[in-house]
Amino acid sequence: MPGFLIYVPGPVQGNRQERLREVGLECWTGPNLPTVDVAEILEPETGPDGGGSGLLLRLCHDANHPLDPPLRYRPDLQEWTPAKPDPARGLAAGRFWLGRMRDGEPPLPAYLARPKRFAGYGITLRDGQQWDLPVCRWLPQNLDLDDEGNWTTSVKAEHREFWESGEKLFQASLEGAAYRLDYGRDHVLQALALNYAVNRDIVAWLGLLDEALIPLAVGATLERDQIFAIMEAQKKRNPEPPSTSPSDSNPASSSSEPGAAAC
Repeated sequence: MPGFLIYVPGPVQGNRQERLREVGLECWTGPNLPTVDVAEILEPETGPDGGGSGLLLRLCHDANHPLDPPLRYRPDLQEWTPAKPDPARGLAAGRFWLGRMRDGEPPLPAYLARPKRFAGYGITLRDGQQWDLPVCRWLPQNLDLDDEGNWTTSVKAEHREFWESGEKLFQASLEGAAYRLDYGRDHVLQALALNYAVNRDIVAWLGLLDEALIPLAVGATLERDQIFAIMEAQKKRNPEPPSTSPSDSNPASSSSEPGAAAC
């Protein structure tokens, strides 16, 4: 399965999960992941940064299936790109590297797919592949009792940020507010990360998004078009009665006396 490698320079000892979180690769940690294969690079070998030690990683979906690319650094066959800085999190450039076979096929969504994915809609992104985006209101929720003893639902803590950003975007759509590309972009990144082992660096490196795709992807996670269609259908079935203005109900306002001023 066409995929790619990640190289994390630095010491190979210690807690590897913590090391990945330190460089902003939380998306390759945690339980809902394929197996992460790891190889150590030690002196006299070097990695793409020219250093003498680091970790080389890839995702493994099937241990019995030959994987592409091989889990080793081959500068003659691979192309490598350092991570860009993340000013918001204070993370430096080059804290990890992304690499793929120079003559290989582009990585597929299936390579990055999490074993457990949330239901939603498939959207064709800029790479020409279909990526499944979860729908906010379809996410599993907790069942609790409120103060009056009635059953109520609440979004799970691990999905709260995605849920709340969806609420804000949907409310903005209802109010006709100016669209904020950065809000929509961050929401789509969260949606992708729920179903795939990606972060902002991987999404940008794979070339998945452009400005035109953001509103379409946001709309899919909110079921915006479907909900608006239902709202319009309800309006047609139950039209609001015409409003009566004060001037319409006041006979004096329709006076035709000579010299009456027109309002």
